[in-house]
Amino acid sequence: MQSFLKGLLPGLLVTGIFVGLIIAEPNMSTSVIIATVSLILLFVGGAKTKHMVLLFLLGVALAAFAIMIKPYRMNRLTGFLNPWADKLGLGYQAIQSLYALGSGGLFGRGLGLSRQKEYYIPEAQNDFIFAIIGEELGFLATFL
Repeated sequence: MQSFLKGLLPGLLVTGIFVGLIIAEPNMSTSVIIATVSLILLFVGGAKTKHMVLLFLLGVALAAFAIMIKPYRMNRLTGFLNPWADKLGLGYQAIQSLYALGSGGLFGRGLGLSRQKEYYIPEAQNDFIFAIIGEELGFLATFL
């Protein structure tokens, strides 16, 4: 217990403050990324396995709670898990990104020759940049 209070608690408090402020924005994806990186750093820093498992389970429970209290988060999650259920709504971008990756093939269409970013994927430079890179440069480049 002493190692938890001395070693992990200060880092967890700082992380909790930042994650809490970011999720209040509301920006759950960034808060999950920060919490995950913090857990990885704690693990690499030598935290005990039982503490890491406990923190991971607590994080999963808090994330599930955060998803359940906001309906739009649940919609985004279900749209991510099954984009084909709503092809023209919640799943549109995910499906178009799969088309982009598939049309890139092994070597790609060529740098700047993406069709999906011009006509089908809105805001391709942000959320779906990987799909555009896959379409333009192909599987080999994205693998590297």
